[in-house]
Amino acid sequence: MNYPETLVDHDGDLCVLYRYTLTDTPELARSFYPIGCKTRHFVSNYGDGKIGQTLRTLGDGIYQDNDGLKYRLVECGRTKPIAFDRVPVPCPKVRKGIETRWHNGQWEKYLKSQGWISA
Repeated sequence: MNYPETLVDHDGDLCVLYRYTLTDTPELARSFYPIGCKTRHFVSNYGDGKIGQTLRTLGDGIYQDNDGLKYRLVECGRTKPIAFDRVPVPCPKVRKGIETRWHNGQWEKYLKSQGWISA
């Protein structure tokens, strides 16, 4: 499953965060693509309300936020991430005795009446 791109701070650099779940293991892969601006400079001009906003991709490394402000990655569509990591996706709480599994990028639970369904 892919998530919408988000404007984030990564170690002081303003970045576009790209996330997706892995299909075979319960992990979320995260890539941080730099915009070429320090977060503190951006916040001093625009405030911190934009950090965490969902972005809409316009193509070739250009994004737009909900207010119409556009962001361009440092090398447009050829930009490489400055960081990549994986974080575990915890299993959601289910009733005791309910079987769960990670399947095709999501947690599922087994119900006798319906079989495997999204948890």
